[in-house]
Amino acid sequence: MLSFSTVSILQTNQRIDSVEGQFSTIATVEQNRQPGDPLLHASMLNFEGAEYVNPPETRPYYLARVMNARGDVAHFETISTSDHIVEFTPLENSSSKSKTEFLKIRIEKAHYNDYEYKGYTLVGTGWTEKDLEPGDEIYLDQQWMTVPNDLLVGKSYIGNLAYERHESTESGLDVYSPLGAPTTTQRDPVTGDEIKSEILPGLRSYDDIYRCDEITEGFWEPGELGEIWMEWINQIELWDRHWLPVIPTNGVQLLPTFHAKNAYIDQGREITSEEFQHGAKVCMISNIVALSGIRVGDRLELPMQMALYGYKPNGDNTFEFSNPFSLFKSLDKNGKPFDVFFEEKYEVVGIYRELYPSSHELFGEAVIVPSKSITASDADNVVYCSPMNDWNTSFQIPNGKIAEFNTALNKAVPGVSKLKIVYDDNGYEDIMASLKNARLNMALLMGASVLAGTVIIILLLYFFVIKEKRRTAIERSLGMTKCQCRFSILSGLMVLSIPAVILGSWLSWFFMNAEIGSMEMIGSFASEPSEPPKDSAEPADAVQQTSFSREYSLWAENESSVSDIELDEKDIQLQTMAYFLIPTCIILFIVILSVVMINRNLKIEPILLLGGRE
Repeated sequence: MLSFSTVSILQTNQRIDSVEGQFSTIATVEQNRQPGDPLLHASMLNFEGAEYVNPPETRPYYLARVMNARGDVAHFETISTSDHIVEFTPLENSSSKSKTEFLKIRIEKAHYNDYEYKGYTLVGTGWTEKDLEPGDEIYLDQQWMTVPNDLLVGKSYIGNLAYERHESTESGLDVYSPLGAPTTTQRDPVTGDEIKSEILPGLRSYDDIYRCDEITEGFWEPGELGEIWMEWINQIELWDRHWLPVIPTNGVQLLPTFHAKNAYIDQGREITSEEFQHGAKVCMISNIVALSGIRVGDRLELPMQMALYGYKPNGDNTFEFSNPFSLFKSLDKNGKPFDVFFEEKYEVVGIYRELYPSSHELFGEAVIVPSKSITASDADNVVYCSPMNDWNTSFQIPNGKIAEFNTALNKAVPGVSKLKIVYDDNGYEDIMASLKNARLNMALLMGASVLAGTVIIILLLYFFVIKEKRRTAIERSLGMTKCQCRFSILSGLMVLSIPAVILGSWLSWFFMNAEIGSMEMIGSFASEPSEPPKDSAEPADAVQQTSFSREYSLWAENESSVSDIELDEKDIQLQTMAYFLIPTCIILFIVILSVVMINRNLKIEPILLLGGRE
């Protein structure tokens, strides 16, 4: 009992220490911004007495163009590409047509052609999209088109035309609509407001999406719209999916996907806390980016050009700016491409992999770097800015301090009521409560075993030492020395004690391993639910009826329990030593007490012991 309870307490304390290192508590922050509310920043959560492990941070996406890297193509599959940037002349005045009628135009010059089905034909679909060339005649859908004035015969216009369909009329012409024109979404990083441009029109509405511009005198002069259109075309050509989002952070655990254990290191290692603290030029890439041939130890050059705050990429809002409905654009307020604000070579120290694909802040291809490694300001390169959300804003606090911290936060920061803060400790408090309860039970067992062991030892010494005074007197009378008398008593005690403590230690080891085995078996049964009764009302395809093994399931790694907590080799060695130290200490305790009591017996004259009564 003493060995079992001692090893159990030792193991529980080790697990408690291990939990502190293996678990973390983060909080995600989201601003519930109402019309007229100012843009709040993570710095407002810093207050006196806040014991942050990692203080609040708002992580932008920095877009870096890396020619030898390729992002996750799967994230771009929902975008239907149809770009035909052309100069055209109306063959009839738009005023002669209603908005629902098509306007016939002739292509005068083609600057750019790209579309989803370029290079092959979809037989039988009626889809006849092709490169637009000078002399081609097509229909223009006017329904959403915006121009300052009517389209007039004899004048020239430029626009980005997207294919709609083949028109089944006698003319047999294809129908196109204006979709995508040069715009800017440059923003003020403090207020989040768009910066007004004096060159690019229609910045704050969808009018610019369906815009065509008239080619007037001086249109192609430097600084005019013609030059901006050419720069726009150049940006589309450059945007070849070699742009990688870069996430600067102060700790991997601050990223919700890593904290939830939905991503793990596949090769190499994580960025260390020291590297985060000192701003080391190291990075982690996804296994998708690694398919480009980038390996652990390589140096990846990251020229960071645009910053997006509060952006949530998904199947519709990707990092593909040529999509007309994209929430950001790559030109600044002057119609120029953004300059690189920071460029550095980063050593790849780790390659991470996601457990299952989903929409989250990593977006399948993000490069993770220490925030402090970026030493330049991005204030002039912000192309998107929205309130804090649960993807990009978080902080880390000490484990087990959620209630205490939240109370202090609400007292110190009055504006916190405008924020939605969600705490996540990965079940730390539940596991700690279970461990502390187990430690208390083992402490009670240890107290009982110490008491029982003491009583047993006292009884042992009473019958084998104190009650053997006459025997000691007889042995001395027969000529045995005091040392021989001590050996006589101790040898009898050891014949009983040594096998007893060895057996007790082995039994404690056996029951301890049997307990661990039963916990593992319970976990196995929990992961493989049994079939319900035949008369169950559950549907045939219910999840509860599915039996499966998690042995090779990566997603099972994110499930934590008391038995899953890993102990290092030193902890296991210390537990093993306890099975030897505790019996040894008991034997020494018996020997010392026995010698003390035997010495007291030897001080009494044999004649007194032999002449007295029992």
